Amino acid sequence: MKLGSVPPAGSPRTKAYLRAYVRIAGARPIFAKGIPLEDGYLLLDRGVMKALLLAGHVAFMAVAEVAP
Repeated sequence: MKLGSVPPAGSPRTKAYLRAYVRIAGARPIFAKGIPLEDGYLLLDRGVMKALLLAGHVAFMAVAEVAP
């Protein structure tokens, strides 16, 4: 894949990444900055997320982050 290109939203790679993200996140939300883990965040593949966003399969929601 060429640098800066977007994989097809229906490609096996994109589907596999989305399935993995959902399994890892479980009931937790998936944020634009990644999936919350005990020691930080699992960063999401930008190309995969861009493909899913452009295809309308995922969307960002505004969420207020409260400081501890």
